[in-house]
Amino acid sequence: GDCTRLVSGSQRAGRELGWVPRRSDPGQMIADAWRWHQSGHYET
Repeated sequence: GDCTRLVSGSQRAGRELGWVPRRSDPGQMIADAWRWHQSGHYET
């Protein structure tokens, strides 16, 4: 089944690769994911 919880951090990627996430606000990430899900652009 699906994971019930995901935990991550971007500090190592930033430190080692100079990577910066496009989004850092969890609320915005959830809203974007929900909008994508509602659009039907995925396979089940």
